[in-house]
Amino acid sequence: MASPKEEKEDPPDESWMGTFADTITLLMAFFVMLLTFSEFDIPAYEELSSAMAPANPTSPPIEVPEEERGAITHGLEDVDEEFVSLVLRSLPP
Repeated sequence: MASPKEEKEDPPDESWMGTFADTITLLMAFFVMLLTFSEFDIPAYEELSSAMAPANPTSPPIEVPEEERGAITHGLEDVDEEFVSLVLRSLPP
């Protein structure tokens, strides 16, 4: 009796990983840009934090000192000039 021939299995198709990685990278970049252009509303954040405190008794509500309330904004005007020059130097001519 002859033994059955063993067939070699093809490796699994992993071509989708490149598309998936690109998509996730673009999604992350989108949310980073969204956060960069946003401004934080500290009183609303404190209200949300205190409203959620009973649901999570292990962490107390976060309170922002009065002198820092107006300083917490994010936007292009807050980007450090050294960072901008580093990014511009890394771009191709």
